[in-house]
Amino acid sequence: MSQRTSVLKQNPARTVLWVEGSASSGPRVVKRFHHPQPLRALRDGPRARREHRMLEALHAAGLAVPEPLGLERTAEGWEVHMRWIPGARPLDELAEDGELTPDLPRALGRSLAHLHELGIEHRDLHPGNVLVSEQGTAFLVDFARARRRARRPPRDLSRDLEVLAAGS
Repeated sequence: MSQRTSVLKQNPARTVLWVEGSASSGPRVVKRFHHPQPLRALRDGPRARREHRMLEALHAAGLAVPEPLGLERTAEGWEVHMRWIPGARPLDELAEDGELTPDLPRALGRSLAHLHELGIEHRDLHPGNVLVSEQGTAFLVDFARARRRARRPPRDLSRDLEVLAAGS
């Protein structure tokens, strides 16, 4: 029996899918790396492994990120499997709909401060890469370009908050 899927986000090099899952495992998100250019596709595996390792480390450290479920090489490309966050919506969508809660900026600031304390530079932080759960938890997503840095200057946190506030 095949599982239902739907495309959440797609570009020529990556696709993010919602996958139905089984009764025991529940739905999940699959981020598939599949660059169309053969030379660039050689980097798909390392990128997927880096994102999976980063999610494992951040989840273990208690940061609000999607729970990593696995890494797999398929005929379609390299896939990072993550637990689905029920009812989560992108921060930019909530802002557009006027549904931001007063507690959200503080919660997001704490998540970003925690990320910085861990020495992680997200490198692709924007409102579309913040998902807000039904309970109001701000989950940071898309760590494909993230890097660990020995020391993060305080101005980096201010820059990240400004990027999110500007909506770009």
